[in-house]
Amino acid sequence: MMYRVLFENENILAVEKRQGFPCEPAAGDSDCLISAVKRELDPAAELCHRLDRNTGGIVLLAKNSGALEAMEQAQKDNLVTKTYETVVIGNAFARFGNGKKYADLKAYHFKDSKLGMVYIYDAPRKLARQIETKVRPLSYDPETNTSACDVILVTGRTHQIRAHLAHLGFPVAGDGKYGRNADNKKLGYKYQALWAKRIDFDKKLREPLGLPAFIESVPGFEMNTKRQRSP
Repeated sequence: MMYRVLFENENILAVEKRQGFPCEPAAGDSDCLISAVKRELDPAAELCHRLDRNTGGIVLLAKNSGALEAMEQAQKDNLVTKTYETVVIGNAFARFGNGKKYADLKAYHFKDSKLGMVYIYDAPRKLARQIETKVRPLSYDPETNTSACDVILVTGRTHQIRAHLAHLGFPVAGDGKYGRNADNKKLGYKYQALWAKRIDFDKKLREPLGLPAFIESVPGFEMNTKRQRSP
């Protein structure tokens, strides 16, 4: 099963997407999340946001135009908080603090659409847009030199988490685009170890759309072996 339902009411559908399954159709894909949901659950469903193909976790879909408009505006107004869990290379406690609070990190993001790459800079540059990412270390495994971290997106640019963490010297494990191939091969993650694990909703949004305070998903990173591994 490429997705499973986490929450549903007359306005919103929240599903857990597996890694490797695209949200929208692309060349060569036999299926995608939005097509599957429209076919199997609700033909009126529309994506409220997207995850990268190889990122797993929570995706929200609206079941009517009013809910879609409300959710899109709520995301612009920061009434929705998205928390990701990731595994990065290195000891995150050495860079992001003791884990009791989030480190608030700002930088500048430039997307090269022709190359499909994102570049991060510490200082303003022409055409680069400011980003903000919050990181909190959860645990460190000295045997593999990897850390599990919670990440909150304040801004939501393309590949923001992966590119920003790599720029800071802590690439996401299994990330073939911004990560370290030698480390990735040793660790055995099939895809980038990044999971949208929790979405919190402000009260201003919960009441009109009938939403809970939050929706959660347990990370389940796929490995190159049959064994599943989570941080």
